[in-house]
Amino acid sequence: MSPLAYTHFRLEQHHLALLARANVEWDSSPGAGAPCINPRHPYGSEPTLSIVARVLGLDGTRELRTVRDQDGNSGQQLMYPDSTVMRCRRVHEETLYALQVILQTGRADPGQYTSDGKQWRRGQ
Repeated sequence: MSPLAYTHFRLEQHHLALLARANVEWDSSPGAGAPCINPRHPYGSEPTLSIVARVLGLDGTRELRTVRDQDGNSGQQLMYPDSTVMRCRRVHEETLYALQVILQTGRADPGQYTSDGKQWRRGQ
């Protein structure tokens, strides 16, 4: 899933905290290669949802739910509510814009930024 295009974006401390954990490696695909964030483990070996929830202070929102396996057996499992999952997914996708802002402005200052579709600038 690709994030929606933003023209206004608020860079926040949680975006910086996630990017500080970024699992940056060298992609040696054909051609010259390039640095990239590991798409399978963007913030390390733990599940992405768990890391984002912890950074947002939502780790304690998990609730005990009854789940069934493929054989029909049921059991209890701690799971995040849908609202937490949706918020974490949105913030994770926003790291795209956070990284663009940082690279294009040369700054990692929280605040409001605007884009004309080509360049991010500190804005209202």
